[in-house]
Amino acid sequence: MNSALYFPNSEYRIMVVDDDPAVLAMTRGILVGAGFPVIPANSGEVALSICREEALAGREISLIILDLTLPGGMTGLEVLENLKRLETGVRVIASSGYFDESASQAALRRGFTGILPKPYTADRLVKVVNWALGRGSAKSSETAAAEFPEVSVRPHIEGAA
Repeated sequence: MNSALYFPNSEYRIMVVDDDPAVLAMTRGILVGAGFPVIPANSGEVALSICREEALAGREISLIILDLTLPGGMTGLEVLENLKRLETGVRVIASSGYFDESASQAALRRGFTGILPKPYTADRLVKVVNWALGRGSAKSSETAAAEFPEVSVRPHIEGAA
């Protein structure tokens, strides 16, 4: 079997949205190396288009890692609001190099599953992804808070009911 095409975690599909080609390539490479199929998108508009197409085709995207700062188009918050309208229940991790404690709390209140401050290590990325997918070592919200203080215990984004 060609190892480049084998994804042991293929039941989970992850979208990475980032306008920086280097960050997009690095994040994709780490996640593919960890066995996850990855859908890259370089803008919010592209991400939403892909999400709509995948939803219409009945293909679930399990998790989106979304850069909050996407120059020249929709912001990460605007993308999140549009994702809520699609009502797919996808989990969304906010990623940015500009988080402080108040910004982190605001992101969680807006409906992000968690946050992933940049820069991040490969180990941190994979751990947070596994946690967000419910595959991590955290067994309770208290354990999750201790292991990943920057993530929320919310499993899905809140959609319009």
